[in-house]
Amino acid sequence: MTLEAPSPTPDMAVPKPYGRWFKWTILAAWLVVYLSCMAAAGWRFDPGLGFMGYGFPGLGVLNRHGAAVPTLVSQGDWHRLVLDPLINTSLIGFVFTLWVWASLGGMLLSIAGAGRSWIVFVVGGAAGAAAHAWQHPTLPFAGAGPSGAIMAATGALLCFGLIDKSPVGAAAKKRAIGYLIAIVLFTALFALFTGSNLIAMGTFEIYALAAGLLVGAGLMLVFGPRRIVRPPGAVVRALSFGLLAVVAVAVSIQAPRALAGENPMDRALDYLAKIKAVEQDAWKVKSRHEKTGTSRRAQLEGTRPQREALTESVRAVRGLAWLEKLEGREALMTYLDAFGTFERLDWKLLSIEMARMKQAFERWQPYEQRMLLEAGVPGRDETIWTSEFPK
Repeated sequence: MTLEAPSPTPDMAVPKPYGRWFKWTILAAWLVVYLSCMAAAGWRFDPGLGFMGYGFPGLGVLNRHGAAVPTLVSQGDWHRLVLDPLINTSLIGFVFTLWVWASLGGMLLSIAGAGRSWIVFVVGGAAGAAAHAWQHPTLPFAGAGPSGAIMAATGALLCFGLIDKSPVGAAAKKRAIGYLIAIVLFTALFALFTGSNLIAMGTFEIYALAAGLLVGAGLMLVFGPRRIVRPPGAVVRALSFGLLAVVAVAVSIQAPRALAGENPMDRALDYLAKIKAVEQDAWKVKSRHEKTGTSRRAQLEGTRPQREALTESVRAVRGLAWLEKLEGREALMTYLDAFGTFERLDWKLLSIEMARMKQAFERWQPYEQRMLLEAGVPGRDETIWTSEFPK
């Protein structure tokens, strides 16, 4: 396949870009999303992650803005794959992204045009996010960010530079190789200086970087560079507008969560403390009951303080105002209902009540896990009662 490039002018190595709005639109999108994240985090710029992590808005905020958390992606949140490339995780990372894209994005725009550049950005970014999710399927947080999209631009320019033998191709290859080295080094340094284990924590996004690079190169092979005389073909135009619609749908799904106006991590931690109190208080009722007499009256009197504490704990969970709009609310209410038998001390066969509680917890658990993960809080696989559940 022959890649046709515009002939270079005597005074410059690359042709003049057209559609400059594209490069600046991407830069503006990164800026808006990052400022939105920091505003949601209360402008807390120093989370204690060292200078490389300065300006980290927190996992809950990033997840609320559409970070591609692997476990959430596996549960069907496809839109996170196209939103993740717009999310920066620190101030230095944000500045580095702007610096790289100002150069790579401008050259890609000159060679490929706005339509092809948009395809490379969206598809490459989504590929990087998907590769990260595949590499680390159980991580409760995302980590690819703009890496896939940036590497896709790098791959497209590198592919063009390796095939095209003109001065334009030589300039593209030189720039792509230089930024490829810079991106890999920056990613590794970011991991080291924020105290992450490069592989175990997934901060060193080897799969995301490789996926973006290969996808970008493949798209350049398929679509080739732009032609100055002719506008983008019907296929490029249709695909670029189709991807624009996909991104718009993704934004419409996630934007209400990002603009909810409350701290999801604080809310999730508050819920977790309250639901654990319910489970612990119920355990205290059972433990105290085992030490009382056999008469009904003795059992009721002996467990009164523990049962009253359990009633208050259940009431505290039911009183959470945000539960009205919570996905899976009915499952949570059923789980809370299972503790009613401990409040009233009216069980006949404890094994039956344990089976009921286990069934209710297993029905509620997927919703709980999702709510906690979206808030940046590690989920839980068991409760204080798990060892008592029927096997």
